[in-house]
Amino acid sequence: MDFQAEVGTWLAAHILARVPVGGRFGLANVALPISLRLETGEGLDDIELGQDDGSRIEFQSKTSAGLTLDPESPLGKTIAQLVSTMFEVRSTGVAVDTARYRAVLAVAADAPRTLDNLERGCRAFDTGGNWTSVKAQRSQAEADALDLLETHARNACTARSAAPPSDDELVTMARLFKIVRFSMDEGEDNWREASRMLGSRVYGSETAGDAPLRDLKTIVRDLIGSGAPADREGLVRALRAVGHNDTAAPGYDADLARVSAVTDAELTRLAGHTRLPIAGGIPIPRQSDGPMATAVATGSLIVIGEPGAGKTGALVALAQARRAIGETVVFLSVDRFPGVAIAADLQSELRLARPLAEVLAAAPGAGRKLLIIDALDAARGGPAEAVFATQSPAPRPIRHSPIRR
Repeated sequence: MDFQAEVGTWLAAHILARVPVGGRFGLANVALPISLRLETGEGLDDIELGQDDGSRIEFQSKTSAGLTLDPESPLGKTIAQLVSTMFEVRSTGVAVDTARYRAVLAVAADAPRTLDNLERGCRAFDTGGNWTSVKAQRSQAEADALDLLETHARNACTARSAAPPSDDELVTMARLFKIVRFSMDEGEDNWREASRMLGSRVYGSETAGDAPLRDLKTIVRDLIGSGAPADREGLVRALRAVGHNDTAAPGYDADLARVSAVTDAELTRLAGHTRLPIAGGIPIPRQSDGPMATAVATGSLIVIGEPGAGKTGALVALAQARRAIGETVVFLSVDRFPGVAIAADLQSELRLARPLAEVLAAAPGAGRKLLIIDALDAARGGPAEAVFATQSPAPRPIRHSPIRR
């Protein structure tokens, strides 16, 4: 179970850093890993990794496995679980997409080297060929290992009172099956790789990764017991809860910088609403400032008041104050986006690579984050009203008293 947690931790680190893993398991190294489940009870049931293109990788984690005929051995059980995937194909008639699925036996770095014979034998089918001819071209050790795979597959079919695997099914199984070694004890190769990646991409420097990686392993170990799913947002939240404050959002940094620049421009443009244009500018304190700040702490809210009551000035002053203490603030004015009819229009107007709500949800740091949408009445009754009203990741409307000067 500890080894299972180590493998899961390596995968979780890549989810957090938004770094592809498919290349290590024979898939295209393009899709990003996005979800993790442990003890699934399905397929290779130790770990299931979901990716953003819909592909998935399943893992059986065994510190040590060998080439043995014992059906209860780690190898025997793993191949039996792979056979269950082939039975799904038989029952549905839908072939397994070998470009979108892998079944991985994860073993420790010091597991028996005879496993390499089976891995090499399986890889010989990646570029084509049939079971008999390809096996005949392999070394004796690799051919014997492939015979062993066939024997375990036949035994699994017999246990299910099902027809033995066809040659085509055996070829598909060989292409889907991977044996991958992991070295995730602290200080070993995979640990150092994950630590550097996590530190540099999420926590500010290559040397900052060890501590969050240790706590990530604890989090993953708890997931084994609970069977709960995990995604990047949840993993970040769990690490923040134990004191690890992320400083970057890989893949979203450019969009976040763009949103920050828009906020800078808006606060500069509207700064005159916060002060009287005399004596170099006299700040305008409002009786509503305190109650509004208190209300903001409770959740989402709508600020109302008569035209000219000073709503914009109050919101700009709030944004300036929150930014001054280091909070993340995004300030948008609806009247600056007159052509917005759907969410994609807003994304285009802001020149973002991803939808605004997704960008806001990815903002790093454990501190408070505040989205302020000004001049919403400019979109009242039109399609833009719904677009702006749904940009908060978790909106909870709260009525607030009018703002008065």
